[in-house]
Amino acid sequence: MHDARSKCQHFARDIQALFKEGLHVSQESQNFIFSTISVSDIHEMETLLTDPFNCECDSLIELIFFPDESTQLKLEDRIEAEAFQQKDEQAILDNLLSCRGKTLIRFDGLPSVLAIPTPESGARTFLARLNITRHLDPELLGVIDRATGKKQGRKYRVWLRNMVMDLHERDVLFLKDLFVKMDARGNQFHAHLFFALRFLEESRNEADLFQSLSKHRNRCLRHLQQNERLEAYRRDHTIETLMAHGIRIPHMDKKALLFQLALVDDISLALFNRSM
Repeated sequence: MHDARSKCQHFARDIQALFKEGLHVSQESQNFIFSTISVSDIHEMETLLTDPFNCECDSLIELIFFPDESTQLKLEDRIEAEAFQQKDEQAILDNLLSCRGKTLIRFDGLPSVLAIPTPESGARTFLARLNITRHLDPELLGVIDRATGKKQGRKYRVWLRNMVMDLHERDVLFLKDLFVKMDARGNQFHAHLFFALRFLEESRNEADLFQSLSKHRNRCLRHLQQNERLEAYRRDHTIETLMAHGIRIPHMDKKALLFQLALVDDISLALFNRSM
């Protein structure tokens, strides 16, 4: 019992150290904040963050206290080693809330730094988003470390921990094959893995992963064909004509669709020894 209490206290101190070091708000997040929340500068943001009666306060806190990948990487080894349970997560939260200090907020590209009392909702959000009670398959972790090395393996463990679903046996087997049969140290592997994780999330109710890959490929092809038809129609008609007929040409990223097709073909050939 003492060991469990000690590891929870230690992890809570690790999180508090990160709060004191400072949470980083990316340029992309800054643009989102200033375009969707009623603040025009950093000073107004500080006022909002310390006003619990403002209806936008919780949304802003949740956004800022959402741990980014670089923050998760600092904690991943301890999360994996400690194998936290649900009761541990509550104990860690209790430790965080019992001795809340200040949190520094740093803004990429700006010299401004805010120091605010760590809000309870911020601590809760941060801890919940770490997914510390999601336990990854030990054999899969071994395959990842052997195929990629410890540093890159740590990054991929964070990706797995951030999935919106728990991995089932067939998902684990699929990912093992991905790391073993593809060049896991190659420049393109991160793109293959990122696609594979999203694909597994989308295919969680599909019985046959190869058939699901085939369906995904066919959807991409249909979108490309639709895009070609729309582009041809736009070339033959003026903007005024399109507007007069109430026709709006949706934007499709042709390059992204072609890249997805290439990823599907690579994975299909490597894992199933079948081309599409």
